[in-house]
Amino acid sequence: MTAKKLPKCDCLNWCGDDPWLATGKAAHCDDFKAKAKAAALFESIAWKLPEDSMPADNVVVLGFFDEQNEGEPVWPCLRFDGRWLIADGMPSDPPKAWAAMPVGPRNTPWMKVRREA
Repeated sequence: MTAKKLPKCDCLNWCGDDPWLATGKAAHCDDFKAKAKAAALFESIAWKLPEDSMPADNVVVLGFFDEQNEGEPVWPCLRFDGRWLIADGMPSDPPKAWAAMPVGPRNTPWMKVRREA
């Protein structure tokens, strides 16, 4: 995390910009830690229309289908040889919109393990 991306802190020292943090002589307050943890859980999804762009073949994406598709409008899917398949391998009509798969929470112990692997 760079200083520009840190959440604002309500403590008197505004520990999001305290130079002592880098030396280990100061620690973030509980308010700052809670805001940083909450910020790690948010992720935006940018939907694209198939007529504007298509994902590469064999790349799993989120597909938005109409609600009549098994009652669930969003499914993981991919294009294989120009045809759309839902995650279970069943052929499907093209989605109404698609988006890259979300990455998931950042700055969690699991993500740190994933990066080291």
